[in-house]
Parts: sequence; structure tokens; C-alpha cells
Amino acid sequence: MGQNFVAILAHHLPLDDSLLTVLPEMLAPTRSPGLAIAIQHLVAVENARSVDLARTYPSERPAAPMMADEQWVVKEPRPLSVADYLAEYGWIDLDGPENVHLHIHRRSLTVSSAARWGAFLIDPPLRVAIRRVCHKLARIFGSPSALYVSDYWEPIDALCEGATMEEAIAAIEKRLGPPATTIESIYQKKENGTWSGDGYFIDTFADLDDAE
Repeated sequence: MGQNFVAILAHHLPLDDSLLTVLPEMLAPTRSPGLAIAIQHLVAVENARSVDLARTYPSERPAAPMMADEQWVVKEPRPLSVADYLAEYGWIDLDGPENVHLHIHRRSLTVSSAARWGAFLIDPPLRVAIRRVCHKLARIFGSPSALYVSDYWEPIDALCEGATMEEAIAAIEKRLGPPATTIESIYQKKENGTWSGDGYFIDTFADLDDAE
């Protein structure tokens, strides 16, 4: 079974019912145009990648084109309050354009998309596009960095219990050791033709900050 891409970021959001209106406002294109542009670029990359895969494997139909103009929608926790829902279930769901999803935990958040972990590791255009989205989200939420890992190694229990990003890093480090020095170095081919993606990377976005 494949592994999906996950990014873990810090946040300083209110943990009361105001979260339900604050989140969509923060991420709206009128408020965060840079994020909207980054998502549009990710959509273009994903759509082009789907067509290329269909050409390589003619029996496979290309996926339906993704759309970048969808709105951010919070899955409301009613009848529970935000605080009670977080205490009971561990996160609040936020669905965005291009299958970008956020899980808002009490002291951290996760970002996922349609991207698979292996594709993120080996496909440079896709990797850059995802990093740009994560970069914009990190700046919006006040996170100094992002941790990239597969959902197989995601410390979901710790996040649901209110772990900070630093505590999430510590939990992953206990299982996988220190972070990789580059994203692409996580991908390791095996002699039997399979591959391993057991690793993680902490992105401080220095190159993307310099490019702005």
C-alpha cells in the first residue's frame, strides 16, 4: 500500500469557535494571494503529471483535471464546540483547493494533498510546487519550518494529544533518527526493485524566502 505526503507545521490559532470563521478568512485568495498562486501552480503540475503518466501507461486514463478555484471549507464540529471536538477527536478538518487538506490540532497542523510520498521525493517539479504551498501556509500560520514525512510515520497520536511541532519532531527522531540533509536523499532503491522512503526532512524555506 502506498504512502502519502504529509507536512507538519506549527500554528498559533484560537482554539474556540472563532476558528471556524478565522481559518477561511486567513486562507482566502483576497487575504493570501500568494497561497492562491502557489496552489494554482501545484494544480498545473499535478494535471501535467497525470497526462504524462497516461502517455507512459496507455492503459491508464488520466485523472480528471484538478481545479484551483475551490474554496476553503471547514468541516464544522457541531453539535460540539471546537474545544470539545479537539478534546474528543484531536483535529478539525479543513478542505481546500486541489485536494489540499489541513488537520488543525491543538498546537500543530498537518498539510496533505493528492501527492504520494514517493512522487514528492523523486519528482522535482512536484516537490517544488508542494514546497511553495507549504511555504505560504507556514508564513500564514507563523510556523518557522515544516516537517515532511510519509503518513506511515506521522505521529498522529501525539498530534491529537496536543503535541507541538518540536515534540512531533522528537517523536519521529526516536524512530527514524536525525532528519535527512536533502529531500531526495530519503528515496532509496533496493536490490529487489522496491524502494524505501523511511525518513523525514525539516524545511526552513531559506531558498524560497530568498526568491521573494
